[in-house]
Amino acid sequence: MIDPNKIYLELVTTGKEWAEAQFLANQLDDATKPLLAKLTLDAMPRAGSVAAAEKTALASQPYREHIKATNEAKRDMLIAKIKYNATERLCDLRRTQESSHRAAMSSAT
Repeated sequence: MIDPNKIYLELVTTGKEWAEAQFLANQLDDATKPLLAKLTLDAMPRAGSVAAAEKTALASQPYREHIKATNEAKRDMLIAKIKYNATERLCDLRRTQESSHRAAMSSAT
C-alpha cells in the first residue's frame, strides 16, 4: 500500500532542493554583470580604454571563478529539477500501480 505521507515528504524534499538550487543559480547569474563592471572599472587605469579593461576583466581569475561557480550552480539546479521530476513521476507510477491493483482485486471478486 502506498503511504501518501511518504510521497508528500518526498515531493516536498525534492521540491525544496530544486528551489534552493535555483535560488543560488539565480543569485550567481544576477551577480555576473555587476562583477564584470567592477572588474572593468578596476582595470581601467592600467588598460587605457574601456574595451581593453573589459577584456582584462573577462580574463581575470575572479571572473573566471565566478563563471565556473555559476555554471556549477546551474548544473546542480538542473540535477535537482530532474530529481524532483523523477520523484513526481514515481509518485504517479505508484498511484497507477495501486489503482491497477485495486481494479484487479475488485474484478477478482
